[in-house]
Amino acid sequence: MAMKAKGSRNGDVNLKYGSGMNSLVSTIVSNDIQLRRLIKDKGIDNIRFMAYIRTSDFKVPIEATPCAVGLVDFVECKLDESIYPVSEWYKLTLIPTEETGVFGYEHYYITTIVSLINEGSIYVKVLND
Repeated sequence: MAMKAKGSRNGDVNLKYGSGMNSLVSTIVSNDIQLRRLIKDKGIDNIRFMAYIRTSDFKVPIEATPCAVGLVDFVECKLDESIYPVSEWYKLTLIPTEETGVFGYEHYYITTIVSLINEGSIYVKVLND
């Protein structure tokens, strides 16, 4: 499912999210302690983000290095620990969920992602229990 968003910081972008988006509820996170507690309490697999991601509609396998082409989409994302484990609390990597049908990633310092959440550029979602 895709929609257009107007007035974003990068002009018009596509909104892409999976069918599970309807089962999500908004969650407010105002600092890194609350974000860490939320991830710990709810579990990495139950946290989703709506964020701007440089994406590509195809995968380019070059020695297992992903390539993002530079399209900017506002997509449903999940946490990925393949490069930065959440337990180290240094950076968080967001990747689009499989349902979005796109490929990409963004790495965020903890303080940066909390700032983007506070300004409304990234939304935190928790899967319903």
